[in-house]
Amino acid sequence: MTRGVPILKGIGATLFVLGVVGCHPGGSPSQSRPNPGTMAQAPEEDETKNLTGEVKGTNWHIPWTIRDAKGKTVPALIADARKGEMNNLDDGYAMHLHGVQAELFQEGVHAADIVAEEVDANSEEKIIVGTGGVRVSSLTNPPDTVITADKITWDPQTARMVAVGHALVTQRPPKGVPITQTGGRITFDTKFQKIKVEAL
Repeated sequence: MTRGVPILKGIGATLFVLGVVGCHPGGSPSQSRPNPGTMAQAPEEDETKNLTGEVKGTNWHIPWTIRDAKGKTVPALIADARKGEMNNLDDGYAMHLHGVQAELFQEGVHAADIVAEEVDANSEEKIIVGTGGVRVSSLTNPPDTVITADKITWDPQTARMVAVGHALVTQRPPKGVPITQTGGRITFDTKFQKIKVEAL
């Protein structure tokens, strides 16, 4: 399936101004372009100062990586989104995705799947925030665990997930009946396989 936006691999989007040549009303074609051997006049400074450094598109496929404690590059998220935007930051980039289905990784291993109306992430804070009918299905640590909430924040470096707003967790043990808990906030530590439910 051909996708509308090329794969972006952890490098902030940058806009390049290649040059602008204007058309002059009432002039002939020879008057509207530079003479042979001359350069087109560069845009005035105020013509480019409002560039936002933003890239928008549809059908995004984003493999997002981070550096682990040993400095090794590992995957944190692989997301497919209906549409999205990416913006430049001083030292990196931020992305905002809509209509998202994604894979979350822990220490380079596919640990969970997430579905959300919107997902935000940036290379400075290195956290992933899903909002709007968020559903996370854990595949490991422990498996067969589903968390739903209005908002879920995932920190791949600490392996901690925090769900707020109509938060609900359902665990399906290998033997026995499913266990469901609700609360104002649910903290799920996948590294230590601990779930904390708070009423708020």
